[in-house]
Amino acid sequence: MPEESNFESGPGQYEEMRLLAEAFSGLQSMVAVIVEHRLELLPGEAADELSSAWNCSQKAFSQLAQELRVLADTPRSAKAGARRDAITHTLLEDHQLLGPVGHAKRSLLGRLRSAFYEYWNSIPRTDEKRHAAAHFAIETCEAGASIAGSIGGALGGAVEEALLLIKQSLSVRLQRGH
Repeated sequence: MPEESNFESGPGQYEEMRLLAEAFSGLQSMVAVIVEHRLELLPGEAADELSSAWNCSQKAFSQLAQELRVLADTPRSAKAGARRDAITHTLLEDHQLLGPVGHAKRSLLGRLRSAFYEYWNSIPRTDEKRHAAAHFAIETCEAGASIAGSIGGALGGAVEEALLLIKQSLSVRLQRGH
């Protein structure tokens, strides 16, 4: 018989799932800003590719956040959906996306996203500020990809891949020195 989780079930756990859903919604918003302003942040050929890829990927971000919100409203005793790759309470606990480690991951993601916006929204937007914003976007995408990868399944994998693509595209631009 599997060992029971040491994680306390209760309102705190459901709030954490809601906060995880909000973290992915915030990440989706940040990526939308990057895609909208891609010509300022990416080399020419990557800008169009990223736009096309985002059109295919943004639905996965929304669905992932929605599944986490639904899970936050679902009693632990309820059976997981028929999907084999369904997100479950146990999966989130086992991959340390809840509890103290989960809090640290969400907090890091929030700080990195805030740093991106701090530079991005600073007017006038100089090359130095664009460079700093891109640096924090890269770090945010890497942290978000790690969390999405921990969730796994089709949605987690799709979000992870989209974030890694954005990270790589931004990295190329910074390495070129543009």
